[in-house]
Amino acid sequence: GTVITDKEIIYTDRIVFCYGLHVNQNSMHNFSPLELEMYQNLIKVDLSSMKTSENHCYAVGDVVSYLGKTKGILSCCYESQLAIHSIATELRMES
Repeated sequence: GTVITDKEIIYTDRIVFCYGLHVNQNSMHNFSPLELEMYQNLIKVDLSSMKTSENHCYAVGDVVSYLGKTKGILSCCYESQLAIHSIATELRMES
């Protein structure tokens, strides 16, 4: 997949985008061959970066779990901002 921002183009192996009102717990492990660390059937992430247990893999939204997680569109917007900042920082460090 490709993410295009106003400053750069980021090429990825995969972008998984899911939307809806409820997380389908039965399909959580089917969307990716990655073996992500889970907590209560949700993807465990580091809140400071939204990194998962898999290298170079980030997750946001109601499919993630961290201490103090609240579900809702506003938390997803904040989580997305954290993930994008972390990805950009990681890319700068690699180049």
